[in-house]
Amino acid sequence: GLTVDIPGSGNAERLEAAIPLAIEVAARPHDVNEPIPREPMVAKDKLKAEGGLSETKVILGWHFNFRTLTVTLPEHKFIAWTTEIHKMITNGKTMKQELESTIGRLGHVGFIIPWVIHFLSRLRSLLARARNRRVISINNTCKKDLRLMLSILERAKRGIDMNLLAFRSPDQVYYSDSCPHGLGGYSDQGHAWRFQIPNDLLFHASNNLLEFLAAIITPWVDIINGRLEPGDCALSMTDSTTAEGWMRKSNFSETGIDPIQARVCTDAARKYAKVFMAAGVKGYSQWFKGERNNVADALSREWHRSNDELTFILHSLFPNQMLTHFAISPHSPRD
Repeated sequence: GLTVDIPGSGNAERLEAAIPLAIEVAARPHDVNEPIPREPMVAKDKLKAEGGLSETKVILGWHFNFRTLTVTLPEHKFIAWTTEIHKMITNGKTMKQELESTIGRLGHVGFIIPWVIHFLSRLRSLLARARNRRVISINNTCKKDLRLMLSILERAKRGIDMNLLAFRSPDQVYYSDSCPHGLGGYSDQGHAWRFQIPNDLLFHASNNLLEFLAAIITPWVDIINGRLEPGDCALSMTDSTTAEGWMRKSNFSETGIDPIQARVCTDAARKYAKVFMAAGVKGYSQWFKGERNNVADALSREWHRSNDELTFILHSLFPNQMLTHFAISPHSPRD
């Protein structure tokens, strides 16, 4: 690529000309016999004012730094938005217009930090239920969501790696599964784990919740062990369509389901967002057929076999799904 800041190289002049050239080419240059007169697509006055070469640009309200490859929420927006959220949490109530404005601002943040989208549904539901009220009371669940938004805004102020915004191939792929008696998963590098649910906790959680927890824990294990680094992209594969959806968007409602289950699902989603944001890791999720998930399925349920015995059997029965360096990390049942 061109090194712009080498004196006398002419690179800066060529790059300055590249912007109007791209616009002109995309708009089709004027033909000498053009039947319909039209203005040039290149607005020279605007280009002189705003289109010059710069390492930083404010685009749609975000500060882009092309030297550090980060996107940052401007300081004045961070102060104004966090002040409003702090006021809502402290007072336990807000005006309809203020809540509507906050939801809109957070939706704006969601374009840069998609984790926001997980937690807007309850705030939107609160606004919809209070359609005819002037003052809206904020329940404890929404307060927790707002506190999480504060940490997300803090992260936005520090800057987001542009690599976390782009759609890209995963650096690591993770497979997970669960059953009423346990959870398990492994990475495409062969690092596996499994957890047996203690007898006193059996059948206290729905299988969808267990599948969701397994899908969260599997890449989390690699984050803890330093195998997922800032800027990496993790793809979580699960044979549960519900868990796969929850990895992308949390819309838990206590209506029609056990409120404890709803609360645990929400807490798990918040933990998922916090862990991945703190690690600077991008998360994807995808569903695949259960018949291709035999290894993770066995990790979650074969508790009568030792780790070594289970590994040998899996290599024998499912050689196409196993990796050469497959290894189950040992731990005590209560870890």
